[in-house]
Amino acid sequence: TAAELNILDGVTSTAAELNIVDGNTSATSTTIADADRVVLNDNGTMVQAAVTDLKTYIGSSPLTKIASASDDSSHGGVNLNSIFSSTYENYLVIGDLTNTGSSDNLKMQMRDANGMRTASEYAYRIQVYDHSSNTSDTNIRNTGTTSFQLSDNLEDDEARTGISFRMLIFNPNSSSVRTRILYDATVCNDSANVLSLQGALQHKATETLPGLGFFPSGNSFANSSFRVYAFEN
Repeated sequence: TAAELNILDGVTSTAAELNIVDGNTSATSTTIADADRVVLNDNGTMVQAAVTDLKTYIGSSPLTKIASASDDSSHGGVNLNSIFSSTYENYLVIGDLTNTGSSDNLKMQMRDANGMRTASEYAYRIQVYDHSSNTSDTNIRNTGTTSFQLSDNLEDDEARTGISFRMLIFNPNSSSVRTRILYDATVCNDSANVLSLQGALQHKATETLPGLGFFPSGNSFANSSFRVYAFEN
């Protein structure tokens, strides 16, 4: 009819594009990117909405993956550089590893642009709970030392995994407050006992610290894996 033709006046779509709207059921494999648009009824007005707007409305994960590192061969340690920035305030670090020597523990230092921070600014207290006894629980603690000690001696059996841990790191990139860390871990020690570790760590200098370094007290890592995530502010 004339009225129907008038509706099409000014339409620049192709027949193929119109057919997609008109019940076309053929799917196309598409990699969706932030610049893409979808047709949306915006309270009675048809618009092309950016997929970034949909992502914001639907909601995304509060965690953003920043970095990861893994190595299945023997190595002396792992440095995670430039993982903390002014974009985020707080971070989650997850790691697991096994040492090559059964008399070695795990240590960690903060890093700046020049490398490891080795000044005596480390303080920590970690409670150790032993599955084999209700009375043999101990703690690992120190202050004014040159690194964090994250465990006692670890099992060197890769099948058992020496240690798996997570830590919440608060404000590592701030030069106005100290870096604070909540830490917990599951450990298989050199007696093949399962341990649970919980503690708090603090770097006592107010410094901008963009990275971390992990290393064994002796020998090497037989394998290691680390993941770093940032919390949305």
